[in-house]
Amino acid sequence: MLKQLLHRYQQDIVGFGFVYRPYIHLSILLLMYASVIAFAYFFKMNYIFMTITCIIATFLFPTILYLLYEYSNEENEFSEFTGFISHICGSFKLHPKILNTLLECEHVTHGKLQQKVQEVIVNLKNGEAYDTSLEPLLASYDYHLFRNLIQLMISVEYFGANTYEEGINLIQDDLDDVIEDMYSYQHNLIQIRTKVFILCVLSIIVSFICKRMMSHLFNFDNHIMYQVTLFMYVMALFTSITASQVFLRHTWCIWRTHE
Repeated sequence: MLKQLLHRYQQDIVGFGFVYRPYIHLSILLLMYASVIAFAYFFKMNYIFMTITCIIATFLFPTILYLLYEYSNEENEFSEFTGFISHICGSFKLHPKILNTLLECEHVTHGKLQQKVQEVIVNLKNGEAYDTSLEPLLASYDYHLFRNLIQLMISVEYFGANTYEEGINLIQDDLDDVIEDMYSYQHNLIQIRTKVFILCVLSIIVSFICKRMMSHLFNFDNHIMYQVTLFMYVMALFTSITASQVFLRHTWCIWRTHE
């Protein structure tokens, strides 16, 4: 069961477009173990609670790492999709032909988006109608600016136009605003997550100072209440860091999928 989960974990990371390097993950996991052991040493944590903490960290680390890989993959897809739309706008203004535009813009795509573009190109070469040919692409990447751009391109192909560049420029301006707002919002969320992590580290430092001050008055290292409270404090730190990664994030996917 564990082997299957690890294999699926590796496949998901590779599917995100990253190379899975076990030695790097193992090194980071060992560093986390060393941090837990150092924390246990300085705070005089019981061996039982230290072992439980290490076990929890073993499952917590891959979860956080998976979320980071997923976040980076969504950012890459967002950059690729918006770049693809920008290339279409620029290419179609120069050569107002849908097939030629897609052929010129195919090289800026990868993975699923490239497969859909290639499928549309094949449909167009086979003589299918524009609406039918472009439907697979719109079904996978349904975004109002992209759909408006496609409809404008189809109208130009069917009926011709002399001022269609103005419509494309408006779409490009709106897209630039979306890109700027998205990066600004994501940057703010990253700053908040970073502040949560820094506050957790600062709380550890303050807690250690307080413990050193109180240890001169009371010897409570072996007291069960202290050990339980210390363990709950560590779990609160883990919960805060994990929750910041789960809830203080926003998807980069601005499109909907109807497949």
